[in-house]
Amino acid sequence: MLEDAIEAERAERDQDADCARIDAAIGLSEQDIAALEDRQLDPDEMRKQWSAIRDRTIIAIRDMVHNVVKRAIEAKATEDCIIQKFVREESNEGLWASFQSH
Repeated sequence: MLEDAIEAERAERDQDADCARIDAAIGLSEQDIAALEDRQLDPDEMRKQWSAIRDRTIIAIRDMVHNVVKRAIEAKATEDCIIQKFVREESNEGLWASFQSH
C-alpha cells in the first residue's frame, strides 16, 4: 500500500514537471513568434518562420505530452480499480452482515 502511495506521488510530481516543461516550451515559442512580428518579413517568409517555430515546439514537447496522457490514463484506470474494489468490499460486508443476522 505504501509503495502505491509513493508511486502515485512520484507520478504526480512527474506530471507536474512535464506540464511545466510544456508550458515553458510554449512560452518560448510565443516569444519567438512575437520577435518575428518585429521583423519586416514578407508573408511567405513569415509563414516559413512560423512553421519552423511550430515544428520545433511540437518536436520538443511530443514525448512530454505523450507521458502526460499516458499517466492520466493510468491514473483513471487506478481510480476505477479502487472504486470497484471498494464497492466489492462494501457489498461483501453487507452480504456477510445479512448472512450473520439470519
